[in-house]
Amino acid sequence: RLSSHLPRHTAYLDGADAGTHSPSVVRSTPSPIIKKTPSADPGSKNKNKNNAEQRMEPSQIIIKHPPKSLPNGGRITLVGSGPGDPNLLTVAAYNILSDPDNLVIADRLVSSEILDLIKGEVRVANKVPGCQHRAQDEIYEWCREGLGQGRHVVRLKIGDPFVFGRGGEEVLRFREYGVESTVIPGVSAAFSAPLLGSIPVTHRGISNQVVMCTGYGKDNTSPDLIQYHPEQTVVFLMAV
Repeated sequence: RLSSHLPRHTAYLDGADAGTHSPSVVRSTPSPIIKKTPSADPGSKNKNKNNAEQRMEPSQIIIKHPPKSLPNGGRITLVGSGPGDPNLLTVAAYNILSDPDNLVIADRLVSSEILDLIKGEVRVANKVPGCQHRAQDEIYEWCREGLGQGRHVVRLKIGDPFVFGRGGEEVLRFREYGVESTVIPGVSAAFSAPLLGSIPVTHRGISNQVVMCTGYGKDNTSPDLIQYHPEQTVVFLMAV
């Protein structure tokens, strides 16, 4: 029986997840593009007014992304592996992990059951508390190395790569390497794990809002907790 009689549900999940599903959505915020209007009267005392800076409309701003592959053929794909059960892996993720030519780069959060499905080379960074930055740098170095060799690099992450999973940060770093990432979304534990406890994250007449929070911010800071709302479900990730 669904435990939906409670006015508010809170699920505590141990692990990071992520959730933007298209590289066209994940993009760096462009700096405002400014154009100056030439002065109609160079001798005017109101040069500041005549030379007023005008902000261009968003429709006039063109964001250019790097190509999907390097000249040597190197490319990268961010893949969400879901909450850890191979049966919840997407078909697209399974197909890419089954390719023996791919270089798969993962970290210790990816379940052993998922890693066992990989047919090609796999490298696992030991991202444990206290050495996350060093492990992340190792991941970036492996990705750069694979791209330099013209390989298809698969960055395998748990859950969905963009729900508290550094997916956006990694996309921006790979753009610095000159390549735009392809993204394969995964099933987020924020939605699937509560169901293991028979807790629907939404229920008509009881919970019409879902809020996801992290237990740890950047540099191990503690984010502000969400204020109580009787019609809201709050899901905490990385909060154990």
